[in-house]
Amino acid sequence: MTATDWDDIRAFLAIADSGSLAKAARATKLSEATLGRHLKALELQLGAPLFDRLPNALRLTALGREALEGARTMEAGAATLERRARIAREPERRPVVVSSVNSIAWFLVRHFTELQRETGGTPLTLTATRKAVDLARREADIALRMLELPDAPDLAGRKVARVANAIYASHAYLAAHKRRPGDGFDGIDFIARETGSEKSPQARFSAAILPRVRLAMKVSETVLRHQAALDGLGATLLPCHLGDAEPRLARIGGPIPELDEDMYLVIHRDLRRVAVVRAAAEALARLFKRHARELGGR
Repeated sequence: MTATDWDDIRAFLAIADSGSLAKAARATKLSEATLGRHLKALELQLGAPLFDRLPNALRLTALGREALEGARTMEAGAATLERRARIAREPERRPVVVSSVNSIAWFLVRHFTELQRETGGTPLTLTATRKAVDLARREADIALRMLELPDAPDLAGRKVARVANAIYASHAYLAAHKRRPGDGFDGIDFIARETGSEKSPQARFSAAILPRVRLAMKVSETVLRHQAALDGLGATLLPCHLGDAEPRLARIGGPIPELDEDMYLVIHRDLRRVAVVRAAAEALARLFKRHARELGGR
C-alpha cells in the first residue's frame, strides 16, 4: 500500500468519524476538496461508493461499513508501529507525561517535591484535562482516570486511590451567615458542579439536595468552585484532599460515601518496557498509597 493509499484511508476514517466533509475538514485541518479527492480515489480503487450522499451528511454504505472495520485495524497497526518507533528513538531522560483531572493535578503539584524524590529526578510533565487522552497515540504516557478502569486490551491499569468528596464553605461565609460547620447545608447558598451529564453521581447528588439549598451558581471546573467558595459565594462540593488543605475552608459534614471515586493508573502495555515510565508509574502509586488518608478525607 502506497503513502497515497494510506492518506486515502485516513481521509475515509476522518469522514466516517465526523459524518460530513465539513466536520472532517475541521478535525483534520485539511480542505474539503482534499478530503473529497482522497475519498474519490479510494472509492475508485474499491469500485463502489463508501457513503450515501445525503443533503447534510454522509452515511456509510454496506461496503463502507465493511471497509471501516478493515481501516480501523490498519489505523491501530499504524499507531502501534509509530508508537514503538518513537519509543526506540526517544532519549531515556525525556519527560514522562502524566494526565489527570485538574484536582488530581493540583494534588500532584502540591506533593511534587516528594514525587520527584521518588522518581529519582525523572522529568515529569503534568497535564490537566477531563478528556480521556489517547494513550495509544502518546497523548500521555500515564493517565490517572476516575471511576472506572478503561476496557481496552492494549492498556494496563490498576486502582491506586479512593478519593472522597465533601461539602465545604469558607469560615468567612459561615460567620457572615451566622452558621457553624455542624449546622449542615440546609438553606445554604450552593455552588453546584456543572458536569454536562445528568447521570453522573455529582449531578444526581446536586439534584437531590437542590430542594434543601439555594442555588448560587453552577461551575464546571473544580478549581473554580474552590475559588468561588474561598470568595464567600457559598458552599460547594470538593475533593477532601483539596478542601481539607485550605485553612480558610470548613468541611460541612463528613465525606459523602456515594461520591467516593476510585482512581486508576493506566499506561499502554508497550510503555511498561520503558524504564522511566515504569519508574514514574511506581512512584505515583507509592505517593497515593502514602497519602491514602488525605485522599480519603480521613
